[in-house]
Amino acid sequence: MRVWGRVAILAAVLLNLTGLHASSCPLEIDPPRVVVPYGGSFSVLCRALTPMVEFIAVEFVYGVNLYGTQNSTWSLKQVDAWDIIANCYVNLLPSSNYTDEQCSEVIPVTVYKYPQNVTITDTEGGTDAGDLDEGILRVFRCDVTDVAPVQDISVTWLIGNRTVLSHHHFNGWKDSKEPRDVTSLFSYEPRREDDGLHIRCQVNFNLGPSVPQIPQTSQRLPLRMGDYHADA
Repeated sequence: MRVWGRVAILAAVLLNLTGLHASSCPLEIDPPRVVVPYGGSFSVLCRALTPMVEFIAVEFVYGVNLYGTQNSTWSLKQVDAWDIIANCYVNLLPSSNYTDEQCSEVIPVTVYKYPQNVTITDTEGGTDAGDLDEGILRVFRCDVTDVAPVQDISVTWLIGNRTVLSHHHFNGWKDSKEPRDVTSLFSYEPRREDDGLHIRCQVNFNLGPSVPQIPQTSQRLPLRMGDYHADA
């Protein structure tokens, strides 16, 4: 009892020195954010940062709640949902020097899926743009199917190795978690120096270093300038 009392006093002093108070929740989540492919697995450790704990738990929308004393580990062997909501919460002892005896932190979980297909077409000529007239606008279309989350992808347009457009925002799918189909359009004014090059679109995820950057690229369409301006 005397040892525990000393620990309690020391914990209270440390809390005062570090400035932790009611607006802070003494929890650590490791990793702080989960980014996982659909069908993959992950594990999260929820740890109390104070010894003055009654219990600590992880609560999520399906499955059973997990309880521990100083930490609790939450694992999923196979992710089979797109919108995973989970919280780590702790019940504190009355002598913990915190105003709230219970507080919680959200465990952010993002589930992603590479697109099933990435295809490029010319809105006039389909998969063959045919001969292009220099200076006369053409519109190319990039269709990305069955990808998630849409708000965390970007579509890059390239002519040869030159980036000509980056499309980052897809209206209407801001909060979508499930796979969607999206389209990116690129208005192109043919230039003589592009003759013989290829145009393509590429999909990348903007989810940080934990996601392997494996660009999903469409087929390439050749750019051929017509003979109309050959003598200009």
